[in-house]
Amino acid sequence: MRNGTCRQECIAGYYGDQCNAKCSNGCVDEVCMRNGTCLECIAGFHGPRCNLKCSQGCTNRICIRDGSCTKCISDFYGENCNISCKQGAFLRNNTYSCIDNVADYLSMEMKI
Repeated sequence: MRNGTCRQECIAGYYGDQCNAKCSNGCVDEVCMRNGTCLECIAGFHGPRCNLKCSQGCTNRICIRDGSCTKCISDFYGENCNISCKQGAFLRNNTYSCIDNVADYLSMEMKI
């Protein structure tokens, strides 16, 4: 240590100039690089430091590093599965549009 700065790598689970900052709980095995960036996120988290939760609209709340979902649960859509139809409305399959009443929804589904 010189001038309060570590010259070597930090021990596992810590980062920073003085190796006194704890890696995010969202990092796999709580291991991160010297700048706090995780090598890999645990399921359900994303972001450079894996400290952001995946959208509740993501299937099993699992997303990739940038927060986008591989699949949305029903009634959610968008890249991050964070858009949903208002209560009582229906999400039309594969169109990312909401339909406000049952009759219109059933009518459109029969045309497919």
